Amino acid sequence: MRKALAAVLLGSLALLVSPTPAFAHAELVTSSPRNGSQLLVVPKTITLNFGENVSLVKAQILDQTGATVPSTASLAGSHLTVTPNWSLPNGRYSVSWQVTSDDDHTVAGAIAFTVKIGNPRGKPTALALIPAVKAHVSAAAVGARTITFVSKAKSGEVLLTNDALPGPITWRVTGDGKIARASGVIPIAGVWTIEASLFAGAIDFLVAKGTQTFQ
Repeated sequence: MRKALAAVLLGSLALLVSPTPAFAHAELVTSSPRNGSQLLVVPKTITLNFGENVSLVKAQILDQTGATVPSTASLAGSHLTVTPNWSLPNGRYSVSWQVTSDDDHTVAGAIAFTVKIGNPRGKPTALALIPAVKAHVSAAAVGARTITFVSKAKSGEVLLTNDALPGPITWRVTGDGKIARASGVIPIAGVWTIEASLFAGAIDFLVAKGTQTFQ
């Protein structure tokens, strides 16, 4: 009886702390271009593929100044296509979405990429995260960047939010048990909120949060 009860309790705990939500809502599975891409060819369309059929609330493209790029969005089941009205000039871009899943839950998010443009130079900058975890970003400037954590984490994610976007840009965390990293593109200058979820094991995890200004 005690063994059975212990198994139930452990199973419940695993659901509570699992890095993959037990009840995910319309998760973005893949995109083209991929989030964080540094492109040498201008994309004619941006495609977003979700894990289930969704209803479209809004989708838009923003340029590196935060201005809206005129575009057309079309949805077929779980596949969302956003097409710029004209060829994208060289620069940094974000594509954001708001969709509703089958259970009427609205989900928002964004991806970011660069087109034929370099990354401004900068020095590694320490991040002030709470609770404290030693971390730095490769440069406090827009463009393709990497956040490095001194952490036992082997997986996780970093959510980056900015007032210009309705939802977060997600960077995936990978680590070797000593150092963990997450990479992506900061498309717009300004203050970004950084929320890092770092997982070293099923019940060994840390969620740290802070802000950083990118020039």
